[in-house]
Amino acid sequence: MTRKQILKKKYGVYPLPVSERSIKRYHLSKKTVREIAKAKKFAKSRKARSVRKCESGGNYRINTGNGYYGAYQFNSSTWKSNGGRKFGRQANKAPAWAQDYVMWKTWKKRGWSPWACA
Repeated sequence: MTRKQILKKKYGVYPLPVSERSIKRYHLSKKTVREIAKAKKFAKSRKARSVRKCESGGNYRINTGNGYYGAYQFNSSTWKSNGGRKFGRQANKAPAWAQDYVMWKTWKKRGWSPWACA
């Protein structure tokens, strides 16, 4: 079996959307890895890029001091309720791929309504 075939069988997707190190660090399931791949693709869409640019200038590490954090300016309750706490206490402390994933999960539940820039 090739490396590609091994990874596809193990994680359900190839290429991997995150490193194997991150998969182990965050104890990501096969399902979650597949969802992260979808979220990563979605985050490249024109609308998601536009929201990210408007909300934070595209800065995944931003903390403006107003109670909203990261590229998509999550408040603490939205971040936690969509599984973000697994990746960091606040969005700006989490990797970019994790913020994209939580944004995607939030969007699936609520559409663009949580974002003023949408």
